[in-house]
Amino acid sequence: MVDLAENKTPREIRRSIFNLAWLAVLRMFLQSIVGVIDFIMIGSLGATAIAAVDMSK
Repeated sequence: MVDLAENKTPREIRRSIFNLAWLAVLRMFLQSIVGVIDFIMIGSLGATAIAAVDMSK
């Protein structure tokens, strides 16, 4: 885990932040991909279906 009690160099601090943040960035990317795939699958059904998918998010 990340130890914040020690005095760290700026490089070590950046590394700690990266270790904590990369999973959140990955999650946001995958969530965006799922949204795009939803719109691709529903796009052929019409505007009402697209609006329903958009409202459900």
